Amino acid sequence: MVGGGLGWALTTPVCLLQAQHVSQNVAVSVVDTLVGSRSLYLLSLKDQHQQVVEKVQAATMKLLRGDAMRRLGTIDPRLTDLVRIDPRGAPTRSSHIDSQPPRQS
Repeated sequence: MVGGGLGWALTTPVCLLQAQHVSQNVAVSVVDTLVGSRSLYLLSLKDQHQQVVEKVQAATMKLLRGDAMRRLGTIDPRLTDLVRIDPRGAPTRSSHIDSQPPRQS
């Protein structure tokens, strides 16, 4: 609606990527006093398809660090300073959630 000339909105830089096609129609203002975050999780079964998990994770990090940051910069160069990507960028053993199927009663 904002891109169509109606109203205003509070959003995160990453959400602006979803509306990049209308971003040229909006004015971006940075609100320094607001702090937000977004976490992305890649879930997999423990010890299952680890190579696939690592490839998906690497491709996601490459996309976020490359194309997504470049696109944010074209919307407004200040946006790239607002996004921080965890430098670890690798799945760890502790990132796995152990779960058991429900017990039959």
